[in-house]
Amino acid sequence: MVLWAVDLFFLIRQLIHLMFFKTVSLSFLAFCIPGLCASLYWSTRHYSIRLLLPIVCMGLFIIHPVGAQAFAYSLLLVDSSRSIFLFHKDFSFYKPLAVFIAHAVGSVIWLYTVPMTAAMWMDLCAIVLFERIAFALGMVVTYHVISFIFGLIDMILLLTKKLYRSTLIKLKI
Repeated sequence: MVLWAVDLFFLIRQLIHLMFFKTVSLSFLAFCIPGLCASLYWSTRHYSIRLLLPIVCMGLFIIHPVGAQAFAYSLLLVDSSRSIFLFHKDFSFYKPLAVFIAHAVGSVIWLYTVPMTAAMWMDLCAIVLFERIAFALGMVVTYHVISFIFGLIDMILLLTKKLYRSTLIKLKI
């Protein structure tokens, strides 16, 4: 069900862009594809997304001439594939790795479309690691805050329903 929603959202976004700009921009696709892959990673536990996608990204990064010189940067891309070995159902354990999938796919697209030197890629390692950890922590905190808020709403609705029932019972007596 979630995969259909992700695909539908991606398709609607492409159609809106096509309707207003009369073209399908490659840069527009470059901005959408990492998010699409992260959404797929978020919504499924299938090995093709969880294991193969990060490994393919790492391979595509390494076979590029500049990417081969910045081999250490590609190790950041493999971090998201480790979730295949995590069998926890806890959100905090594997869902935040979706930000690493978005990063892996985006890095490969960026590598093949934007001219950068290997030194530039290596300089980005610390920044990318900090950025991705901050995004993942932000996802976890946001998830728990929203879950807490909806839990409060559910509790208030449940208490209101019980209070309403008890009031009806008192009125009947």
